[in-house]
Amino acid sequence: MKKTERIITWTMFIVIFAGLMVWASFSDLQISKNIAALKPGEYYSTNTFARAIEIFGEIPLYLFLCFSFAVIFWNGFYFGKNNSKPLICVFALLACAACALFVPVRIHSYFSKFKEAIFDETEVRGGAAYVVFVLVVGAALTMLSLAGASMAGKQKMRKLLAFAVVVLFVAAFSQLFTQGVKTFTQRVRYRALNSMSSDEFFTPWYIFNGKGKFESVIDLPGFGKDSVRSFPSGHTTAAGITYTLVALPFLFKRLNDFWGKFVVFFVALAYTGMVAYARILMGAHYLSDVVIGGSVSFLFTLIAIQILFVRKKIKPLADFCDEAEEAEE
Repeated sequence: MKKTERIITWTMFIVIFAGLMVWASFSDLQISKNIAALKPGEYYSTNTFARAIEIFGEIPLYLFLCFSFAVIFWNGFYFGKNNSKPLICVFALLACAACALFVPVRIHSYFSKFKEAIFDETEVRGGAAYVVFVLVVGAALTMLSLAGASMAGKQKMRKLLAFAVVVLFVAAFSQLFTQGVKTFTQRVRYRALNSMSSDEFFTPWYIFNGKGKFESVIDLPGFGKDSVRSFPSGHTTAAGITYTLVALPFLFKRLNDFWGKFVVFFVALAYTGMVAYARILMGAHYLSDVVIGGSVSFLFTLIAIQILFVRKKIKPLADFCDEAEEAEE
């Protein structure tokens, strides 16, 4: 990325982000009232699209992590030294499987919230059917990740290692930020306000309420701690892992042109934007929640690219990329 492109990217990001946050500062509540597909007194929306995104919207985070650990596995297998190869392969395989298991666990968890569980709840909780469901889906995703990564071939595997590092960096720091801020802001979700038919507990995004302030909301039947975890949006942060796709043009020459960059950025922006809209539609988040959630992932992606590809601070990976580029030629 040339210096001019970097300046344009950062300037556009700052201007758009600032504009949306200023708008949200004055209109958060009204925007949710206009968009949220909630009947008076309803907590969970019956909107099919919003429900589907609540169930599946976070899945890219786990899939990207599975693929990244699969890439680490094959790099260890191909390039690891004899004394370190078994350790790298075992670690990467276990990490890949652990991320894969999160997919069926999260899917079932959200289905259960909507009382549309795949299995009868009385049989599923701790039952054999639930365990089999999680293990079968988890094992299938693990094998698909390993097989998918292996299709890239040995020459491109070192390039993909750099992509995997970007994914792990963005996933770790964006999730730490989002989940940490949620703990301190304790912002009441719009659907909780709708369920109570009152705006009394609404607070702007820049107010950190702290633990304990809204215990009366948490203690209401059917609410719980999740009702005060609105800011930022975890789903949108997870969906924003797709922004790591913008690292691919740095690694693969075929994507390193205007249309290649446009396509990977558009795909990431479209998916993240879709999830963001669905979260407001669900009544789970305000505009400011989803703007921060998506922006955090995009920001950490830009930082990872700056460290790895622009300044080349991780020399071994930079060398791998250069070697793989020559091989591709």
